[in-house]
Amino acid sequence: MTYLLLSKDATLYSVRRFMQAARAMRVPLQYVNPLELSISQGRGGFTLLHKGRPLPRLSGVINRFGPRGLAFGRLVSHFCAVAGIPVINPFTSLIYSKNKFHTLCRARALSIPVPDTCIPAFAGDLHNPRALQIPPPYVVKVMVGTQGIGVVKAGDLQALQSVADYLWARAELFMIQHLYQADEIQADVRLLFLGPQCLGGVQKQPSTQDFRGNFHRGSTFSRFMPGAQMEKQARRLVEDAGVLFAAVDFLLLKNGEALLLELNDSPGFEGFESCHGRFVAEKVLEFLLAGKAGLAPG
Repeated sequence: MTYLLLSKDATLYSVRRFMQAARAMRVPLQYVNPLELSISQGRGGFTLLHKGRPLPRLSGVINRFGPRGLAFGRLVSHFCAVAGIPVINPFTSLIYSKNKFHTLCRARALSIPVPDTCIPAFAGDLHNPRALQIPPPYVVKVMVGTQGIGVVKAGDLQALQSVADYLWARAELFMIQHLYQADEIQADVRLLFLGPQCLGGVQKQPSTQDFRGNFHRGSTFSRFMPGAQMEKQARRLVEDAGVLFAAVDFLLLKNGEALLLELNDSPGFEGFESCHGRFVAEKVLEFLLAGKAGLAPG
């Protein structure tokens, strides 16, 4: 019986916590950089290899992929689906959750409020009031990003044009939203889910040096108790995506609105555990051992 933890960086807090919890629980969890894997397909079937050597039969996989490892990570997750190996987040859920705009579209279909958003295809769209019905200042987000990478603010249309030109030159898809200011925001919050269970919530306070609310960028976290409506909306989105271990981010405005920002299928939980105690890694491993991980078809 062997379990696999896939992540590109062994020094990440989440990776270290999973390995620590596995040792304490005596779970045979092996850390592997997914970019050291290869997939072989022959008459004998599919084989997953690590550094050229076939891996033993796997009992389950914790698959955590950032943008750089996503393309191959999807293939590995697809292999798991075909081979009948349970994974924390099935292949089909990665297609849903890794694209920010796809998530917003699904949220709107589920009647979950989202920010007004524009995806301009051409430079001229930025100067078309019918296309860009969003007041400045702006926040620009690439479709696939993590830890705040690919999130840029632009104070006015001229700055927005510069950012857009750079991203268009790189053939990067991006979306534009209004950047809410401190006097408009009540709270920036995150709910952490494992299956249908909400493990808890945190409120993020960005540092004065960086507007992005990521823990590793200096943001401080405090406990947050979500209302029944917010928790229900987040659970609906998680279940619709088919993602099993995920974070759902909301922006609470002082006018009473709660806007869905994104769904994260590879959430860090250092800030969460700093508020709620160290139990997330153990819960995920228990979930995997109990056979509750996904076997979505590829």
